[in-house]
Amino acid sequence: MICLVIALLEGFAGLGIEIYAIRISATYIGSSISITGVILAMVLIAIAVGYWYGGRLSQAARTPRQALLQAGYVLSLSAISHAIACIIQLPLLAAMTSSTDSPIIAAIGVGLLFGVGLAFGSTAIPLITQFLSLKYKNHDGVDAGKNAGTMVAITTVGSVLGSTVTPIFLLPYIGLM
Repeated sequence: MICLVIALLEGFAGLGIEIYAIRISATYIGSSISITGVILAMVLIAIAVGYWYGGRLSQAARTPRQALLQAGYVLSLSAISHAIACIIQLPLLAAMTSSTDSPIIAAIGVGLLFGVGLAFGSTAIPLITQFLSLKYKNHDGVDAGKNAGTMVAITTVGSVLGSTVTPIFLLPYIGLM
């Protein structure tokens, strides 16, 4: 159950942070389809890199404990990266807008700033899937396909919640600054 909650929160954070990044950057670099598209692309690339790297890391995990420890490690790095991004976002956005005339370059910077934490968070999903596959084997062997499908489904549900709850409830409640 804890693994499913982590997957749900990872998906929620992924889309919630993406919406937040697009909204916060609008006050500095403007709002357009191209800026939104670039930030969206950078965030999705970061998530894809995290999934890919997590798959590579999970191959080395031979015990459930190894997989879970690695997942905890990358989730910690994700939290630290997001905290740093939140602390430096406003000064960095101000510096980017004063140093470049291209909102596209600034949008790439925004995507990278928030993408680092998302990449670390996404790395945890294959590791947690590996944990489940090593810890809970069925009578025929490892049921990796079922575990991967469950994790992807729960992460996607989290993404849906993050993309709806963030703009409707969280941003109006916490504001942007």
